[in-house]
Amino acid sequence: MVNQEQVAIVGMGVFLPGASTVDEYWRNIVSGADSITEIPPHRWDPSFHDGDGRTPDRTYGRRGGFVADSLDFDATALGIVPSSVSGMEPDQLVALAVAASAVDDAGGLRRLGDLERVGVILGRGGYLSPGLQRFDQRVRSVRQITGAVRELLPSARPEMLDRLREALLEPLGEFRPDTAIGLVPNLAASRVANRLDLGGPAYTVDAACASSLLAVDQAIGELARRRCDVVLAGGVHHCHDDTLWSMFTQLGALSPSQRISPFSRDADGLLIGEGTAIVVLKRFYDARRDGDRVYA
Repeated sequence: MVNQEQVAIVGMGVFLPGASTVDEYWRNIVSGADSITEIPPHRWDPSFHDGDGRTPDRTYGRRGGFVADSLDFDATALGIVPSSVSGMEPDQLVALAVAASAVDDAGGLRRLGDLERVGVILGRGGYLSPGLQRFDQRVRSVRQITGAVRELLPSARPEMLDRLREALLEPLGEFRPDTAIGLVPNLAASRVANRLDLGGPAYTVDAACASSLLAVDQAIGELARRRCDVVLAGGVHHCHDDTLWSMFTQLGALSPSQRISPFSRDADGLLIGEGTAIVVLKRFYDARRDGDRVYA
């Protein structure tokens, strides 16, 4: 006898190192593929990734998990203005793409039933992300640099400082007001719910490396309490920022051997990876009743 309160996985979506689709990810698992690689050349900063980790401005880390540089996703189809994409956090855009893929895998929005009873819960760490870093540079760093130059060179003319400011801002690209929502870390789940027109609870949770597991646990609770009939749950992390590498190096958590060896006596730390994975969860009884494909 199957407990009617068991929860079924009826849809999945991923964007992970070495796997941009669920099928690719499954093949990697079956074949035992190792998706940990050297840092891609275009992300490599020899002045930072070349040291013994004794000071915060250096790390011995040279390997990690890196997703593909591009994602096959039409953001405009879900109402994301093209001009705002460049300034958005990668987390938000990728989470939306993977969530849409998971919903499609579950048979589409129509198979989810009453969208007002569909929730979104995502695990996401509160790290300094690329978008926020650029915004901080725009708001604070540029002002600090121009201020320091003004103090060191009192003879510097205002037009010279203006040119310096423009030169510092140019690499950061254009900033538009509609970009701001894409920079708020805890709106990742809300953005997914808004763009997919889902009316259930939508929030993020942070339990460090266990964030996605906590998101799934919370989703099961929402289903058990009957607050939701379907929940999209998973984890999102797309932050290979120098500060994160430095933090794990200073903690002594980054593997000096550059190998991950869970449960091994040779284990000496972790390596940092990026990626997003989302599952569509539904009460098992409801899934069988509705004729859904049940993965597990």
